[in-house]
Amino acid sequence: MAMSWVVLLLSIVCFCLPYNGGAEGGPSRLTKKEELEIEKQLKLLNKPAVKSIKMKPTSPPKRMNDKESSMVVRPLVEMALKGESCPIGTVPIKKITKEDLIREKMLNAGNPGLHRAIVRTKEDPNRKYNGGGTGISVYMPATNASQYSSGQMTIQNGPDTIQVGWTAGGVSCFNTRCPGFVIVNTEVPLDSIIKPSQQGGPVNAFNYYVYRDKVTGDWWLELGLNYTQIGYWPQRIFSGLKDLATYLDWGGEANVLAGQAGPHMGVGQFPIENIYYDAFCMRITTINEAHETVDAKDTEEFTTNADFYRVKDYKNGGQELRHVVLFGGPGPR
Repeated sequence: MAMSWVVLLLSIVCFCLPYNGGAEGGPSRLTKKEELEIEKQLKLLNKPAVKSIKMKPTSPPKRMNDKESSMVVRPLVEMALKGESCPIGTVPIKKITKEDLIREKMLNAGNPGLHRAIVRTKEDPNRKYNGGGTGISVYMPATNASQYSSGQMTIQNGPDTIQVGWTAGGVSCFNTRCPGFVIVNTEVPLDSIIKPSQQGGPVNAFNYYVYRDKVTGDWWLELGLNYTQIGYWPQRIFSGLKDLATYLDWGGEANVLAGQAGPHMGVGQFPIENIYYDAFCMRITTINEAHETVDAKDTEEFTTNADFYRVKDYKNGGQELRHVVLFGGPGPR
């Protein structure tokens, strides 16, 4: 298996589908004309920023108290610019590489090998959501260069889907290349490398919180127990999510290519009901129509293929974990 990495995942799925290379170990070969076009794009894109916009949400929802000290997990709060911050009026944006553009060029190939092991809200036409949250344990599942595996939360209405979490493998997401997301934080760069957990040892987790501003309709992303504001998706870029969400899920996702083994999901094994050895989403919450944050209710388990990946839904994981999702698996072998 090729070397993997774990990065912050942030995407609007309808715009940012991951690319799967045509051959094991890397992306498809480009023509000379395509190579020249990509080099031209790199020169145009990687220039100093000339404009940035900074806003704040007008009406954050009523939150639950998640700031108690943890005996189980260590919250990841150090994902910043190592004590530095960007100059006033600018925000951190990861430099775009040639590999990023090659993958983006192949987006239209789709992802027929997508597999999920999730806990999801049950279909209910009378129930809508202003967002949700979770703390996701971070691992580095085994993948090769044409695969990815992630732990994430999904918020959806119709064709519009927002996903946040972490991803590992040779196929990266395109956080700052996705149309529409407005970054407001000067210290936390998207696509940051984050420290994975050790199975059986210290468990590192990252907290994600996405909510709809009830005044502007914009969807805001906050990270960590202190609800650090990262940025927002403007209401105007959506069709379904112009309104409230109708669906949320929490768990794992991986792409399985025909004829290949893996990738692993989570820790690479089926859940054994031990949070020191299982990947998990803890404190899964929804934000109701009254803009109150509550533990997720009326949920159900779903997996694309239980021979590859599995999931467990525990609605009472105790005072610290509360509603918790365990997920993982070895993938095809």
